[in-house]
Amino acid sequence: ITNNESVSRLIGGGALDVNLFKNERQSLKMILRAGIDTYTLKTTVFFPRDLQFMSPAVGGVDGLTSDGTTQNTDSNFSAFLVHNYRTDNDIAFTTQAGVTNERFSQNTLRVTSTGLIASESNVDQAANVGVNQFRLRQEDSGFFVQEEVNYQDKVIGTLGLRGDKSSNNGDANKFFYYPKGSMAINLHNFDFWSVDEINQFKVRAAYGEAGNFAPYGALFTTYLNSLIGGNVGIITPTTLGDPSIQPERQKEFEVGFDSGFLNNKVTLEYTYYIKKVEE
Repeated sequence: ITNNESVSRLIGGGALDVNLFKNERQSLKMILRAGIDTYTLKTTVFFPRDLQFMSPAVGGVDGLTSDGTTQNTDSNFSAFLVHNYRTDNDIAFTTQAGVTNERFSQNTLRVTSTGLIASESNVDQAANVGVNQFRLRQEDSGFFVQEEVNYQDKVIGTLGLRGDKSSNNGDANKFFYYPKGSMAINLHNFDFWSVDEINQFKVRAAYGEAGNFAPYGALFTTYLNSLIGGNVGIITPTTLGDPSIQPERQKEFEVGFDSGFLNNKVTLEYTYYIKKVEE
């Protein structure tokens, strides 16, 4: 019996940070990120026809040989601009904007033969030859903008918006937008705070939305092959694709506080959140 697997994989990535501009009050940085993951799997299976359980007399298939190959490639790219600015009264602004792109492709091909001729191991030397193939291709793109304001590390606020599109959606060119916002107040940094035993007390609140792309195959109907009366053809499966499918949307709101006692020797965190998922 032969049952072998051979894997070849290459994972690579790179990053580039460029300081485009900088002075005493502000700076502008560009950040580039890219990565790739290529994967190839080869499988070989061989059951000679002279094996006892391969005999048709006991329900065997008179020998089996199979060759399979899976090729998978994932790649991603992102580019960001980060701008920092500080005013005279110690208000810091951090502005970020960027784009992302991710691509996935997979091709699995498997040939399985039974009823071998003289125990030949080639897949074409058999009475019955079956071929299966699965192909997948997906591309996701998006952008985001975000603004963070920090007032003397006393009040910190963030607003952001992300837009995404995917080839798995009903309209591959339509963007779906997801806002977010948060606010945090460090009460211990204000002049009125006079509780020496509590050296840290921050209250916070946040709201955000996120999307989850439809799985591959939910958009299109994958036909099945058939053989009726010696004629080949295709038939419609019981599960149909949805041409108007959209991504799943998650909405979450949370509030809480972080506290530290005795120079942060003892800490306490509390969070209450509500999360809703809509299709």
